[in-house]
Amino acid sequence: MLKSQLSRLYSYAVCLFQSCKAIIEAERDERLEKLKELHNDRELAVMEVMSGIETARPHIEMAIAFTNALIELGDPAELLSSQKLVRDRLKALLAAPLNPDIDVTVDFVSNIDDFKNAVKVCLV
Repeated sequence: MLKSQLSRLYSYAVCLFQSCKAIIEAERDERLEKLKELHNDRELAVMEVMSGIETARPHIEMAIAFTNALIELGDPAELLSSQKLVRDRLKALLAAPLNPDIDVTVDFVSNIDDFKNAVKVCLV
């Protein structure tokens, strides 16, 4: 009788281990899928910023050329009267595409002691 009880408990422990392993694997797969989605979302955001930069680039180059021509060819009155306009335009051109609001950090937090305690609670 003691031997059959030990055999049943051993089989139960193996079955429980397999069940726990399946749960952990399913959780891992779900977390990895969420990580892929997060990566894709952030990659898309970076691509949108890069597209914005490429769109703004010719405008920035044109504004720089205009500013250089104004400095070289303009008289002091023209420089003073257009200073605010040129400064504001350059700030606007540079601010939008170069200040992306993309969070690129990913934190992985695990605590093996919490995991061990959770397993112990389940086995009681």
